[in-house]
Order: sequence, then structure tokens, then C-alpha cells
Amino acid sequence: MRVINTYVKSEYLVRQSFKANAWFTILSGIIGAIVQYYVWHAIAPSQDINMLVTYGLMAIVLSTVIPTTETAKKLGKNINDGQIGSILAKPVTISQVMLGRSIGTLIYDLIYKLMPLTIIYAVFFRQVLQFNQVNMLILLLSIVLSWLIAWLIGMIIGFCAFITVRVNGLLALNGGLMVILGGAAIPINIYPPLIKVIAEWSPFYAIGYIPLSLVTGMNQTTISMLILHQLIWLGIIFLVYAVISKMVLNRLSIMGG
Repeated sequence: MRVINTYVKSEYLVRQSFKANAWFTILSGIIGAIVQYYVWHAIAPSQDINMLVTYGLMAIVLSTVIPTTETAKKLGKNINDGQIGSILAKPVTISQVMLGRSIGTLIYDLIYKLMPLTIIYAVFFRQVLQFNQVNMLILLLSIVLSWLIAWLIGMIIGFCAFITVRVNGLLALNGGLMVILGGAAIPINIYPPLIKVIAEWSPFYAIGYIPLSLVTGMNQTTISMLILHQLIWLGIIFLVYAVISKMVLNRLSIMGG
């Protein structure tokens, strides 16, 4: 635990050197909120506007803390520039290092990105924000599970850099699937039946749509089943991660890394 705390602190301090990035994230979030607001006002039935706007704003907020892209890029860079060898030479695991860095990034994002964005939304969109009455502990658990699934997917994509060298293409694919199957842009409950079924059988549904649906009340499935869905996907993705990481790290050891 001490090892993870060390990397949490170091990553947080590094992030503080790039506060301009936080301002641009907040600015993009505001622009995205305005677009969401007027798009839904233009195309949605009047009785559904508030809920759809709430969904869109919360999707933007959730996207600021999803760690897939950042995790994959960092791990991929460490593999490409050979730093993973020096990490493995230390009495720590690559998982501990990357988890510590990701938590440090998360803490920074919560303070400098998510909190300001949430306050801005609460001030300027309070008339249309409409939240479902859900136990905050359940919602927090769902968000934590969502974060862990996204982090493991990021680690898997990062390890793919050992084969593909660059992970930009895989990240683009992940981003596209997150938008379509994770409901990052449009609520899945208004999808055509076939696309909806495909989305519900994907891990992206567990990452994005489940916590968003708990906030907005758009999902008719019981809360216990939604949490179970996330737990099942967390177990599946963890097993995939364990197999891939073992294969990659064993190969590095054989090559003398």
C-alpha cells in the first residue's frame, strides 16, 4: 500500500504542473453542455428534455474521470521507451505503479476538473437537472466498479503496445465503442432493440450507462442486477488482464527485460 501511495503523490504533484489542461477540460465540458442542451431541445419531446439534458451533462462529468485512455497511453509509452524494464527491476509490480499513477490522476481530476464542472452545471443548469432518488453509497459503488473496469481495459490496451507499438488505433476504437455501446452520447434505452441488446452485453455498458442510468433513473432493471452486471464484467476483464499481462511480462523476461 505504501508503494501505491508513493506513486499517487508523485503523479498528483506532476499533474499540478499542467493546470492549463484542467482549464481546457472545463471549457470543453461547458461547450459540450451547451451543445447537449440545445440539441435535445431541438429534437426531444418536451416532457423528456430535462432528463435527457441531465443524462448528457452527467455523461460529460463521468468522462472526465474514466481512466482508460490515460492508463493505456502511459503504459504503452513505458513499453515503447523501455522504462518498463526499470519498473520491473524494482520491488514493485507494474500494476501497483500504474494503479498509483491512475489514482493520483483521479484525485487531481476530481479537484481541478470534476468539482468545478459540477458547480458550473449546478449554477447554470439547475432548472433542468433532474436526478433519480438513488442511495449515494450504491451510486458510489457503481462508479468505483465502472472506474476499475475502465482502468483494466486501459491496462490491456497498454500491454498491446508490445505488439502494435502504438495504441492510438485501439484507443480510437475503444472511444467509438464507448460512445455507441456505453451510451456516452445517447441513452441506450432509446436505441433500436438489436443495438440495445448488443450494448447490454458489452463491458462499455457497465462502464458508462449503468452509473448514468442510476443517476437519471432511465434503466428499469433492478439496482442489484445492475451492480451484479458490473461485478461480472469486472471479473471477466480482470481475468483477461491477468492472462495478457502474464504473457507480456513473461516474454519481456525471456528477452532480458
